[in-house]
Amino acid sequence: MAERTHINYRYFFQELLEAMPWPVLVIDHALSIQYYNQQVAPLFGTTQLLRHMKLDQLVLDPAIIQLVRESIQTDSPRYGEHDNEARGPTWKISVTPLEHSPPVNPREGMPEQGTLMEQPEPDYRYFAVAIEDLSELRRLERVRRDFIANVSHELRTPLASIRLLTETLEDAIDTDPDKAQTFVEKIEVEVHYLSGLVADLLELSRIESGQLPMAIEPVEAEQLVWEAMARLLPQAQRHRVKLGTEIHDGRTRVAADSKQIGRVLVNLLHNAIKFTPSGGEVILGTMLQS
Repeated sequence: MAERTHINYRYFFQELLEAMPWPVLVIDHALSIQYYNQQVAPLFGTTQLLRHMKLDQLVLDPAIIQLVRESIQTDSPRYGEHDNEARGPTWKISVTPLEHSPPVNPREGMPEQGTLMEQPEPDYRYFAVAIEDLSELRRLERVRRDFIANVSHELRTPLASIRLLTETLEDAIDTDPDKAQTFVEKIEVEVHYLSGLVADLLELSRIESGQLPMAIEPVEAEQLVWEAMARLLPQAQRHRVKLGTEIHDGRTRVAADSKQIGRVLVNLLHNAIKFTPSGGEVILGTMLQS
């Protein structure tokens, strides 16, 4: 015969609360906190014991308290999403009534044939309040939207240039071959820029997935500068921005992945040119730090 195991249900219930992936409080009709897990205190920045504290003393936002009161008054679940402040924490609030007594077993006390058995109203004495922090998810969504907007802008500019150059090339190809050749070279520059942008997107995908190997090797610091300058010179000329250098100890070798650090410098230089007014100057250089 199997040995019967005594279960401490209060302890078991507390362990269930601790297993929840987000802060959970259990309150009664009077908003008094009866149980909570360890994730609650850090969320509200408190170290004091919360048992028997009123929920509206811990949660100061009236909208959240109103949501909880509605659940208590209607004995039904309530859900809501709450922004504490602009660009601040975003919480998903779930309030769920907890039935205190089990339902009546229909096999016990069967009514006479032809009559309906009345089911008693559920006994809701406690309510679970779960708070899921969506701040990081919302931040990632904003980053994704900004990223898509930036990529769309970066693609639109060279595509518009290629279209304009192609239309002009059609007119000049028979009448002015030298001018036509100039347009072809400009189209090649724009296509090269587009190819580089696509390569950057693929590289970003590999970085995020952790599949980008690093090839660390000694490389001269000034070599990285000159390579970045050479790649961005056409763009600087288009924007009428002067490129300058201030190289100190350029022969010093640094340990780096020349390809990846080169991309970093190109991106920095690209943004500097993009946001520098026409006629301005962008300086890229090296300096040995002790």
